[in-house]
Amino acid sequence: MKLIRKVMMSGVLCLSIALVGCQNKTEALTSSVTIKDKASFKPMNETIDYKEDYVYEYLGLKFSLSQNIKEAMNNKSLVMLDSQSALNEELRYAFLSFNKVSRKQQDAVVQNMNEYMEWEKNLERSGTIGMYKKGMSEKEITELTQCTYHKKIGISHDGHYSYYISYQNDAFKRELEQCHIEIIDRLEENDNGFVLKEKKDLENTEVFND
Repeated sequence: MKLIRKVMMSGVLCLSIALVGCQNKTEALTSSVTIKDKASFKPMNETIDYKEDYVYEYLGLKFSLSQNIKEAMNNKSLVMLDSQSALNEELRYAFLSFNKVSRKQQDAVVQNMNEYMEWEKNLERSGTIGMYKKGMSEKEITELTQCTYHKKIGISHDGHYSYYISYQNDAFKRELEQCHIEIIDRLEENDNGFVLKEKKDLENTEVFND
């Protein structure tokens, strides 16, 4: 699973970096990239893997994807990435995004993080599933997600965050509405503040055994 990265001083260098992830240059933290000690890498190899169910205990979300999104991820025409607010600040937002990928972008090889950031910036955003600090305006969510439309789907059990699906058009709205999204008890984030991880990634154990 590529979602969780460990920071090491040598060997594999795994970076949590500030990426420009929205139209007004708001900084967003992502976990989607690993740099190994090699000269280049394919961004497509560092996106979030497809699986049947995703359980993000620190977001308070459990979801499975629609059939069309599954197929698009499997054929590499759509990729899933993650983004959250800066770790050294109070958690304001965290979301998973779905992005269209051209054939050229599928085959791209980048040499450094700047080239990766340019690759990600040029993807076409289709929609997001995310959590946002209570009171955040839809204008702010638009700036963060690069999506024009938003639908509130609930609030966290502690009442501090709201959950939204965001989308660019009605077609992708229908796909997100066909995803099974469940709000679950949200674990308090750990010392490093990184919430876009799953318990299975950390402990190699299943969170739920449905």
